[in-house]
Amino acid sequence: ITFNSHPVIFICPESFDLKLLEDYKYLHPNVSFFTFKDKFFKNILSYNTLLLSENFYNKFSDYEFMLIYQNN
Repeated sequence: ITFNSHPVIFICPESFDLKLLEDYKYLHPNVSFFTFKDKFFKNILSYNTLLLSENFYNKFSDYEFMLIYQNN
């Protein structure tokens, strides 16, 4: 599977240093980053709250489909 024709969006806390992810931009032409409040990344329950929130999906309203890949 290749995602070259699709956007790849990293989800991360607001406090995350995005410079650490900039290296991925050369690997894929459509890489971007969406940040959310730190409180949603404290534990599984808070992360689940983010994934169940309308605000989360509103950020992706321009897309018809999305694949969420969660790396441990």
